Order: sequence, then structure tokens, then C-alpha cells
Amino acid sequence: MEKLQIIRIVEIEHPTTTNSCKITFNDKSFKVGYFESFNDKKELKEKNLWRVVENNNNEKYRKSRIQDEKDKTNTAIEFSTLINGDDILTIEIL
Repeated sequence: MEKLQIIRIVEIEHPTTTNSCKITFNDKSFKVGYFESFNDKKELKEKNLWRVVENNNNEKYRKSRIQDEKDKTNTAIEFSTLINGDDILTIEIL
């Protein structure tokens, strides 16, 4: 999927971070989760790369994010998956 298509969906039409979506890939596999922003978002977006927190990692991610804010660290990023936009076939907001 082209970068501008993804931007339209996840930043303009559905900008709420925690909106779950089904991301279907060109090989017909899929992930369910939500797009999340980290400090590297601008750099990744230029390369059509996106960070997604899968729903099955949501609780661990949230706890880690709270701790990161206290400690001024960035360990929550470990619970995200880096996805290449070129591999995305569709994004369906759930």
C-alpha cells in the first residue's frame, strides 16, 4: 500500500491511536492491532515503515509505556511490530 494511502487511513480518517484495525498483507496473512507513534515515526514514515502494537501485546505495551514515562526510557517499543507499508494489502478499522 502506498504511504499516502496509509497516512489517509491512520492519521486523517482514524487518528485515534487505539482504534484496532485488521492489517491484511499481500500474502493474505494479517495482524490485528493499532498503529502507534514513537520517536522514530517521522523517519520511518518517510520509508513507508510503520509501528503496530498487536492486540495480544496491548497490556504489556501499556504497562511498559507507563514505566517508560516514569523512567524516561523507551522500552515499550519492544512490544511493537515494524511493518513495511509495501507489504500491506488492506487496512480495516474494527
